[in-house]
This record gives sequence, C-alpha cells and structure tokens, in this order.
Amino acid sequence: MIKQDVKFNDAFTGEEKNATLYFNMNEWEFTKFLAKYDNDLDIKKYLDKITESGSNLTAMDFIEDLILASYGIRTESNDFIKTKDTTEAFKYSNAFAAFAYELFKSQDSLNNFVMNIVSPLDKTKLEEVKRQYKAQLAAKESSEN
Repeated sequence: MIKQDVKFNDAFTGEEKNATLYFNMNEWEFTKFLAKYDNDLDIKKYLDKITESGSNLTAMDFIEDLILASYGIRTESNDFIKTKDTTEAFKYSNAFAAFAYELFKSQDSLNNFVMNIVSPLDKTKLEEVKRQYKAQLAAKESSEN
C-alpha cells in the first residue's frame, strides 16, 4: 500500500489544496495489469523499453492506467475500496493530474511507485503467479506449434 500526499490547485478557486491518496494492488491485480503490457511480466524491462522508445504518449498511458488500476479509498475500518465510480471521479480530479504529472516527469518517482505498489507480503506470491503464468504461456505456445 502506498500513501501519497499530493498538492494541487483547486480547479474552481485556484487555491492550493492537499490530498492524501492511497494505492495498492494485490498479486493477481498486478500480474493481470502487467500482462496487458508485457508478456514477460517484467515491469523493470517494460519501463526501460518505454524510456528507450522516447514515446511520451506510451509512458503517459502506462502511468495513467497504473494509477487508476491501483487507486482506492481507505475506510475508517481499514478496508481498501476500489470502485468504478471512485476511480472515474479520481481520474478527473486535479489531485490525479498533479500525481500523474509527478510520476511522468520523474523516473525515480515512477520506479518507486511501481516497485512499491504491491505490498511486501504479496511480492513472494507475485513471483509464484508470474512463474505459473509464464509456464501456461509456454505450454500454450508449444501446443499451438
């Protein structure tokens, strides 16, 4: 879980505001997210590929998708809620714009966000899910040949 404080300007008043944002993905969510971008499920390799390509639009799309897929609201009872409505409202907020821009302009911030989006306890499970996913891909490819 990532807790991120963000400063942004209110769209109506121009006044500076602060928001505390929460982000998290479990191992399944993260693996599924990675599979959309890279069949090797190697996030570091994918980030390097984006950087090397110099495609700002590709980087922006990736950052936006990652933020929105991991954004949620922490409740007083310590639940983490992700719904289409909360994600959609967040997507059009100035808090989202400020945070996305920060990740876009700072490779270090983006790397830190990506590497911490899955909670530490889930990282071991994530590696096992990746191994199983790759084995399934290999089996599928060999059966097609």
